[in-house]
Amino acid sequence: MQDTADVYHRPVVPLFSSYTIQLISGALSGLIADSFTHPLDTLRVRVQCVRKEHCLPSSFQLFKLCLQRESWKGLYRGVGAVVAFSIPAHALYFTSYENVKKVLERNGVHEQVSPTIAGVAAEFCGGLLWTPQDVIKQRSQLQGAPGVIDDGKYANLRRSIRTIWLEEGLGGFYRGYFIAFVSFAPFSALYFSGFEWSRKLLRLVLTKEESNGFVDLVAGAAGGSLATILTTPLDILKTRYQVEKSIQFENSRTLSDKSSPSISRIAVELVKEEGITGLFRGVGIRLVWLVPAASITITIYESLKRNLERLLG
Repeated sequence: MQDTADVYHRPVVPLFSSYTIQLISGALSGLIADSFTHPLDTLRVRVQCVRKEHCLPSSFQLFKLCLQRESWKGLYRGVGAVVAFSIPAHALYFTSYENVKKVLERNGVHEQVSPTIAGVAAEFCGGLLWTPQDVIKQRSQLQGAPGVIDDGKYANLRRSIRTIWLEEGLGGFYRGYFIAFVSFAPFSALYFSGFEWSRKLLRLVLTKEESNGFVDLVAGAAGGSLATILTTPLDILKTRYQVEKSIQFENSRTLSDKSSPSISRIAVELVKEEGITGLFRGVGIRLVWLVPAASITITIYESLKRNLERLLG
């Protein structure tokens, strides 16, 4: 007969592994935050890409025109790509971050350095799904924008995927992957470092609790603000590169020639037309979009992870 003591002292096997909990938390937090802030992202894309000769590139002006011409539905163009890609992308992103950070700290990397390196690794992995999402989403978001010739190719998710596949092949979905990584790797590094540092500081000042939703929210906003401002020039170049040659603008000199525009050419033309400040075009709406998105995502992620570990672990 089996010893009763052995039964009681046998280690409890968690119903779900920490890896699974991270996947679920990352997927749900990303979908909720991206869906909630999608209209702001649509305005960000339009502010960065609309030409001055077609419209004053201000968030308020473009918001007003969108409601007049397309109603509120115009603000949700491209949301299909978010629903399709956001869940697996965020799951991969947060899982990569958590596990790389653990491996680094286990191997002696200082806890103030590990979030930076893990953030870059997370961006590399998440970008494998975020780049196709951005390519599809941004082209859809520009349909109906001032000066854009709407030929219906990017009217919805199905048409967008079909158009890109037929005209550009698999490589079209990864257009701008490198510049996206160069743009968001510093963002992730700064964001996670800022988040971890701010959270520790806030815990010392406000609370001794290990986990606190308010602290996570404020820390996420602090980390996101710094990262957003510093990476805006790279983001505007990435966005324009991903839509150039596919989105046709009325009377556009840039797209009249058949050569594929390079990042350097887009940067030179933008600076020539608008000066150095052109590289920071849309920094305001990007802050209004990305900081809430980042802080909401990390807050929901941490909260879901804590509760799932308690319920399922």
